[in-house]
Amino acid sequence: MSKQEKSNVSKEKEQSATELGAKVKAIYDVMCEEKIEELQVSSDDLNVLIKRASKNPVVVAAAPQQVAVAAEANEAAATENSVSAAPAAGETIDSPVSGILWRSPSPTSAPFIKDGDIVNVGQVLCIIEAMKVMNEIKAEFKFKVVKILIDNGNTVNSGDTILSIERI
Repeated sequence: MSKQEKSNVSKEKEQSATELGAKVKAIYDVMCEEKIEELQVSSDDLNVLIKRASKNPVVVAAAPQQVAVAAEANEAAATENSVSAAPAAGETIDSPVSGILWRSPSPTSAPFIKDGDIVNVGQVLCIIEAMKVMNEIKAEFKFKVVKILIDNGNTVNSGDTILSIERI
């Protein structure tokens, strides 16, 4: 390979890395805006896992999430239908994404948790349906549910408090 060809290959790699960096930065910005803690993106030749440092890492979405920017009409509808829970005293668990909160796996099933339950690590707390993707929200540590603040089927926004808890 000639010196010129090596230089061209080097420039192409540098440009590709710059473009990839810009894409990762854009994804990270959406993660910050939507308060998504972890996201994995895979393609044929690339696998990227991005984890944000969090002040209060309480819940994660266990199902892979699709990052998309919602249309203004959807945001307006979500705002109209959302339920704002009053902040609870003590520790809380907040919704990592915007969507519809489901307290059970199906309409005829018992809820995943109820007030007073002791929740173990990895236990499903609820499902948040976002853009037809069902995201299981799981506990990252053991705790007692003090109060469930959002009713089944209500819209939640990213960052809305859904549970009041006491760590065990």
